[in-house]
Amino acid sequence: MFYEIEYDSGPVPGVGKFVLKPQKIEEPETNEIRELFGRMRDIARTHRRTYDYTRFFDNRVRLGNAVVFYEQGRFMEDFTDDFAGNTPFSQYFPYYQMMGYEQLRTYFTWRTEVRKKNVADTSLSYAFLYIYELLSNIGASDPQDGLDKLMFFWKQFKAYNSSIDTYVIKWLKDYHIYYELPKQFSEFVEQNDLTEFYPSLTQTDGSFELFCSISKYDIRKSNFCTNETAPMISDCFSAVLEKIKQDFEVAGMNFSGALFCPTRKIVGWTPFRGALFHPWVKQTDRQVVLSENEIYLCKDNNWTTSSVLTTEKGRLFIGYVMKKMESVLREITKYKFKLTANTSMINADTIRILEKAGLFIEQIVTTAVLEYHREATKTVVTVDHASLARIRHEAQRTQESLIVGSAYMPFADPQ
Repeated sequence: MFYEIEYDSGPVPGVGKFVLKPQKIEEPETNEIRELFGRMRDIARTHRRTYDYTRFFDNRVRLGNAVVFYEQGRFMEDFTDDFAGNTPFSQYFPYYQMMGYEQLRTYFTWRTEVRKKNVADTSLSYAFLYIYELLSNIGASDPQDGLDKLMFFWKQFKAYNSSIDTYVIKWLKDYHIYYELPKQFSEFVEQNDLTEFYPSLTQTDGSFELFCSISKYDIRKSNFCTNETAPMISDCFSAVLEKIKQDFEVAGMNFSGALFCPTRKIVGWTPFRGALFHPWVKQTDRQVVLSENEIYLCKDNNWTTSSVLTTEKGRLFIGYVMKKMESVLREITKYKFKLTANTSMINADTIRILEKAGLFIEQIVTTAVLEYHREATKTVVTVDHASLARIRHEAQRTQESLIVGSAYMPFADPQ
């Protein structure tokens, strides 16, 4: 790579001659971490689309970047580091490909500590990069674990920089829509004291309140529904609804599809808008109803959103279920006034379809209410084995004293 110039007393003063001499090339020191980063960067080269960070505002570029980010994130998922330096980083839609060697080491060292639940302040771009990972479940065993880690990080890091609030709040809702979690979003909001951020859910929570708002019969206006009985009615309806859904599924019918339909204005929906996210999970066809004004539909792995409407048949059906449930509850709780619910409340076509599928809604509701009430009111007996042993011991001593006493008792004179 280099020539040595040797000057001598040639005919032209000041002019030297080039002398090519062998040079020993030293082997560079191996740096396993740098090599690992190199292999990570090679992932970007396998994609035809250029990994362009200068046009982050372009949606197509961002989607392409998200694919590379996801694959690189999976590649680096288990990497840990202990870099002593601290190099800042600032960029819209941050990702690994645009980070320098020391920035990567700074980030992965910080992430290593975060995973140990030691959340320290750092560049905001590093924080968003970690959030992007969790949205894709990078570093999480499953969606629930990803949600738990996201919540923990949000609560800790916002003490350093609360600007992440706006994004995390909207992404939490997307997270519940995109990943099929066991709990409803409304329940999650209530348990985590987030109702101030989702005011629409306080009006209708996608279950009891939502169905009351669309039902032809609003049980909340009944004299039977008081402050004391309201929790029981809500819980009972959840049990009844679950029973109906199970029976519909067994019969090969779609419960939500029979009740809900979107408005004519349907728009496409992209999960985690504003984040670098690649839709890596194959989505099942389903409807996610968050409130009477918010419904999300997935068909062939594509999402749309719209307001919720119910068919007239659906409103009549829910009205009957509500009224029949109350009728049975009044009877088993010995309420002073009875209530009659007739299946004539339901559209005749709905009745025919249900009976053809072997579904008899009056029987389903009655059974579900009785099962709920039996479980809710059953007495649980707990046996204290220590007390039981003591009772047996005392009984045995009493028995022995009676036997001893009778041995010395004189026979009674028959006269």
